[in-house]
Amino acid sequence: MSVPVRVGPSSAHDGPCPFPAPFLTDRLQEVLQLAANGYSNKLIGSQLGTRENTIKSQMAKIMRRLHVDDRTQAVAVAIRLGLVDLDMVVIPQALTVAREDRGR
Repeated sequence: MSVPVRVGPSSAHDGPCPFPAPFLTDRLQEVLQLAANGYSNKLIGSQLGTRENTIKSQMAKIMRRLHVDDRTQAVAVAIRLGLVDLDMVVIPQALTVAREDRGR
């Protein structure tokens, strides 16, 4: 059962619009999770053992299904929909050190 949700905005649409929760295959969710970690298409392809062009195609499919225009929007919407596991998003060491330094 799918429940309408509001997401967006997208230049392809006139702002947020309701649509059924998207279905992403396990592979597309893997690609999205790696994108959420800041991996480039080339690095995602290397990690998953596929070509960069395949990842570009999969990212385009993800963006179409999420009704967004770029990978940043795709990650943001995926987080909001619970499609990205935030516990699996790696925070760069430099940011954690900078945060600790501010607290002193």
